[in-house]
Amino acid sequence: MADEINDEIDMVQDTFSDLLWIPHSSHRVCHASEERKEVINVKHYRCQTAYHVAYAPFLIRLGLYQIAVMPHKKIDAALIHGLVERWRPETHTFHLPFGEMTGPEGNERSMELTFLKSKFRERFQELPADRNDQTLKWYVCAYILDLMSSSLFPDSSGDGIPLWYLDLIVNLDQPVPYNWGGAVLAYLYRHLCVATEPDRGSMHGPVMLLQHWSWTCFPVLWPEPQTKNWEPTWGAPTLDTCVSFAYKWCGPHKYVSSSHFKTQGARIPRGQFQSLTEDHVN
Repeated sequence: MADEINDEIDMVQDTFSDLLWIPHSSHRVCHASEERKEVINVKHYRCQTAYHVAYAPFLIRLGLYQIAVMPHKKIDAALIHGLVERWRPETHTFHLPFGEMTGPEGNERSMELTFLKSKFRERFQELPADRNDQTLKWYVCAYILDLMSSSLFPDSSGDGIPLWYLDLIVNLDQPVPYNWGGAVLAYLYRHLCVATEPDRGSMHGPVMLLQHWSWTCFPVLWPEPQTKNWEPTWGAPTLDTCVSFAYKWCGPHKYVSSSHFKTQGARIPRGQFQSLTEDHVN
């Protein structure tokens, strides 16, 4: 009987990834009880190639317009650190006091061949006034490449633009309908998993989207609008041109917590996440 049980255990262990057996000591959260306030270094990059309204029709067709026009916000490293401590690689869920919760709704390809981003931005920074249709498309491609390598799929250095991205935007007039959302989420989940390693000192990925999602779902390190009852202006001719819900958090804000200056570090989000109840989740 014992041999049969052992055989079944061996079969289960062969079936599932080792991540399903990850020990507590192999996760960053094992240090949470030590009252450490050090915050993981969040590497965040932004698209610095200038946006032009002439790019809008192409971005709308690609499904990238809303992320392209979203104002930039400062990243709260303490909030991201708190989310990483709650992330479980084996289930791709956040473990909260009241239960598990999925994150915001692939594998990486080789990125060995890259453009040097500084030179690239210098070359395509300003759209010429006397442009023709082909020149406009070159500049649209340049903007999209910078957007992809900065906001959607950034690497750890933020210095390069992978050449294979060009394959995704060969035809700007009739682009292939890629599932950008699914690809970005897979990339984010991967880097959340890597960041849970106890000795990992930094994290990168589409952390701006993670931060917007957290602000929308949890009352943890919420930014407080400077103007009472501030709301963004909603409404647009089509769904594709309507601002995303994340735009709510992109107005002028003052921050309730001083954790942005790392005076308290990870302690503040750690405590606020621990006190969450199901009624707090939006």
